[in-house]
Amino acid sequence: MSQYLPDTNVFSKIFKGDSAVKSFVESLDAVIDATVYIECLQGSKSNQEKRFIKGYLSNFSVLPITPKISERAISLIAPYRFNSP
Repeated sequence: MSQYLPDTNVFSKIFKGDSAVKSFVESLDAVIDATVYIECLQGSKSNQEKRFIKGYLSNFSVLPITPKISERAISLIAPYRFNSP
């Protein structure tokens, strides 16, 4: 089974409304790594956008650096990018 690891730039296109890229990524057996997840959150411009990003990314399995490090990094970045819900 092959899995694909889209980069932050790919998700940036999706979040800007590129439906062709969105359809393509969703047709793959794609996963994301913790770094891409954090970078996508860091790029959010509002709490609403952050919620949208988190919701969309929840459709993908997250590959941790290590589970403990990934959880800690995500918990640290979320509160510092606008108010964390």
